[in-house]
Parts: sequence; structure tokens; C-alpha cells
Amino acid sequence: MLLRLFWIGFFNNTVLLKNKSLIELKCNVDTYENEGTYTSNIIETSPFEYLILSWNASTPKDTRVKIWGRVFVKGTWSHWLSFGTWATTSDRFSSATDISDNLASISTDTLKVKGDGITATAFQYKIEFFSEDGKATPSLSLVAATIKNTLKGESIPTVYEDNFRPEVITHYEGILPVYPYSQMTKDPKIASVMCSATSTSMVLKYHRVDITPEEVAFGLYDSHYEGFGNWVFNTAYISTFGFESYVAYFNSVEDLKRELIKGNPVIVSVRYKRPDCDKNLPVISNGACSSTFGHIIVVKGFVVEGNKEYVVVNDPGAKNEEGVSLKYALEEFLPAWSGRVAYVVHQKGPIKPSPERTKVNFVPTEVKKEVSETIYSEYKLFIEKEEINLKDSSPCSIMFKKKKENRFKHYLKVEEVLGDTLDFKEEHNSSLWISHNHITDCCGLNHDQEIYDFRIVCKNGLTYDGKLNIS
Repeated sequence: MLLRLFWIGFFNNTVLLKNKSLIELKCNVDTYENEGTYTSNIIETSPFEYLILSWNASTPKDTRVKIWGRVFVKGTWSHWLSFGTWATTSDRFSSATDISDNLASISTDTLKVKGDGITATAFQYKIEFFSEDGKATPSLSLVAATIKNTLKGESIPTVYEDNFRPEVITHYEGILPVYPYSQMTKDPKIASVMCSATSTSMVLKYHRVDITPEEVAFGLYDSHYEGFGNWVFNTAYISTFGFESYVAYFNSVEDLKRELIKGNPVIVSVRYKRPDCDKNLPVISNGACSSTFGHIIVVKGFVVEGNKEYVVVNDPGAKNEEGVSLKYALEEFLPAWSGRVAYVVHQKGPIKPSPERTKVNFVPTEVKKEVSETIYSEYKLFIEKEEINLKDSSPCSIMFKKKKENRFKHYLKVEEVLGDTLDFKEEHNSSLWISHNHITDCCGLNHDQEIYDFRIVCKNGLTYDGKLNIS
């Protein structure tokens, strides 16, 4: 179910721009309202147990949106329950409060009706808009709702507007060229928990967005959940590059094939184990992970070999890029994908080719310090002629590569570069401390290689790019 019927609803200090299909705060002369809401009409549905709300919103600096939903259960409305607060340039978080009453509860990104066999038959959503100083407004371009009923005989069919013949879908074979990223080769500090961000980065790269998995991870980080796996934050982040993106409950592999036929890889949530694991999980014989109770991968194709059908995936849990592209037997994939959760990504117009990145200069000083037989050189960081204190930007990941390499694959410890673990004096609190030997050793180079590309990924969508010259 995909909803964008903004003109059927209730506006409070908000307006609908019909020519753009956007809702934003009212503007009085040159100043926007500081707060406003849009509340949908009541939406009646088939009985459901689960509801996920997704949104596509632009949130310039000092703006944010908050998403609410409520459900109608046995003649009574639940309270308004919060799906979280979304922003791209400030903290974003699923809610710690207003997430439960006696009828329903929200766990991170999913609303569940309480009680065995109990279902809801309608829902309503509300979006709150905030602007701190009235200079800019958030704008909402899409709300998507998806519902699921797991009770026997109560599955909810999906309605499609395309005209694909059933046999075309059933017999589809093909593989989309999705670039393979292994999460295990990324920043060691977060590598084991960034399957969703890595899968999202693979699909963005497929759609020609120049982005690294670490930029994705810290661009959608949920500070309450303390992780990168919030489904609706992933799709909200994808939308900021010009895509229509939302979470959907699919019913079958035919739903996946419809998207692939259109040229759209699909991100899905799975759980599985390899045969040698004794955990109570579905088996995927050649799974990239030994076992996982919750994992995000990319479906990029289907093939038939002999009389057996395979789902072709990019599984970011592989140890390296070479092992990411795998063929999972359809008969094993289906139980692993029992929740039928999918991130849907559609290109709808011009895309933003990359995240915003600020060019910085690494300026060496003459200061060097030795710690545990390692020599660290001091650098100052400048944007043009203005020195910046990197600590103020809350750096999360520092990566580098040889100048001619295509991708970043080496990392420095943020705490070490900032001097926090080196016991340096407070007067150096704006300095960066970098071991030249560590860099050249990581790259396997002689010291005649002088220029390295650096990328520093910070909180809330801030990234610095620069070149480090080692003489």
C-alpha cells in the first residue's frame, strides 16, 4: 500500500504545494512557521497485525519531522504512537516514549497490534514539521504504509498497477549489475553491525550515487536504537538522493521479480544459518554468515540451473568483496525471508550524485611525538584559510586510500588520530596525530608514495575530503 493522498487530510500551519506534491510549513512573508502538522484522513483496510510507515522528506539545516501513527482495534483507537524523529543534519532517533498503549506498540520501525489473533481494521498517520528559526522548512513528498496479517487464511494481497503478464514474471531470469560491498572489509569499529547500511550503499551505487558504506551508516544512524538497521530510516535516507523509497511487506518472489524486471534491485531482511550451526534458524547451505537472527541483503536476480531456481544476492556478510555475490536456492531463501520485508527503491527523476563533502587541507606542523615506539606527526585541519577543530564535528570514521585506488579500504582509529588515546596535552586538542609508517604499512608501499586521499565521516551528514602529502 502506497499513500500520497495529501489533499485528503487536515492541515495545521502547513500547506500543500499541489504543483510539487509536497507538504511544508506555512510561510508568512519570508518566515516559516516554527511548527505545524499534517494529519491524514482515516484509512480503512483489510484486518492487519503489523503496520510500517515510511516517509520521504527533505530536512534542511535546523528542521526535522516527526512521524506518528494510530490504529483502530475493535471499535477503539489506540493512542498516537511515534515512529521517530527524522533529520539529515541533526540527531535522528526512533522514539523512546509514546510507543505503546493497551492496543498496540512500536518496536523501532514496526507497529504491532497487541493480543493473539487481534487485528486492526483502520489506521491514521500524522506528520509534525519543525523549523528552529523559520528560515527553512522541512518538506514531505511521500508517506507509504504497508500492512501484514500472519493469521491463517488472512494474508493481504498486493495490488499492482503494471501490466506484466504472469508468465513473464514467473519465468523471469536475469542479474542486475549491483556492485559488491562486504561489510566485513569496512571500518572495523562498525563492520559487524552495518549490513543494512552496506546493502543500502550497494543499491545507491547501482543507481550511480558515489557513496561509501560509512557515509550511509552515519547518515542514517538511529541514536536511540544505537545502530544502522532501522528499516524506515534507511529508506528515508535513500530518498534524500532523489529516489522514491519505502519499506514494503511483499507476499512472494513474484513481487521481487516485478521490481527486478523494472531494473530495481531490492533490499530484503533475512535470518538464516549454515547447516553446521545448531541454532534454531532456517538453513541456507552456502550462506555468507555462519548464522544470523536478523540480516539485510540485496536481491539482484534470479537464475535457473538444471531444474533448480536460485535467488542471486549480494550478501554483505561475506568476508570480502569476492564472496559477496551468491546464489541462494529459492527453496532455502523463502524460509529465510519469512518476514517478507523489503526496501523498495525507484528512480523518479534527477538524482543527487553524492553526499555533500567539504574539501579540507591537512597542514603539517613541525611537532612529532613518540608513543610506544610509534612516531606521530601533528597536522592542523583547514577549510580554505580557517582552522577547524575536528572534535567539534564528532568524527565517526577516518578512511584513506592510495591516490589512484578506486575505493577506500584502510582505516585509522578516530580516538588515536584525535590524540584521545595518546595522552597528549590539552593545548593540542585541535590537532590530528597521524603515523606515516602506519599509513604506508597499511597500503603496502614504499615511502616514495606521497599522496593519499582521506575521507572523514562525521555525525549528521558531514563529511570532509582531503589529501595527505607524506614527504
